[in-house]
Amino acid sequence: MALMAGRPGPVGAAAPGKAKGKAPEAKSQGDPAAGLKNPRRVIELRFESLTDQYINHLNSPDWITRSVAVISLSRMPIAKATEAIVRRLQDEKKPVGQLVAWQALLGRAPLLTEEQRRIWQTVTEKMIGKNLFHGDLRIGLLEMLSAPRATAAPTSWACSAPRAALIRLTSRP
Repeated sequence: MALMAGRPGPVGAAAPGKAKGKAPEAKSQGDPAAGLKNPRRVIELRFESLTDQYINHLNSPDWITRSVAVISLSRMPIAKATEAIVRRLQDEKKPVGQLVAWQALLGRAPLLTEEQRRIWQTVTEKMIGKNLFHGDLRIGLLEMLSAPRATAAPTSWACSAPRAALIRLTSRP
């Protein structure tokens, strides 16, 4: 029988005084999910906790840290993360950081509320004016510009900025 180094007894044997097959109890002081019985609620609390940690990094003076936080938030399937990404898109001063937030929203487009979508479109038009979209980013931009709107009311799509952007993106110099 194989023995583990430094531990008496065969591999897989229960430690003295512990029942075999029972998971150890969570004893983390900082874990809000410790001791919960509902696995779904445990997962939700962990997503919320991670999201809060990533949101804290959005206040960093370093644009790379903020961008990595946005990428991490894009993986969190909760509304709080989407709202934080929208705010970062609006507030980001570095063009690269703004493009990272824009791409994160492109991946979350079906999850956006009408207000979030409106903000995304407004900021996108400003980014087009600054000529920030190059290379493969133009594919995502064309997808966004050609996507059907959630409402029938013609607002920003009625203006000529998106049409001009399409012409500028598709024409060759």
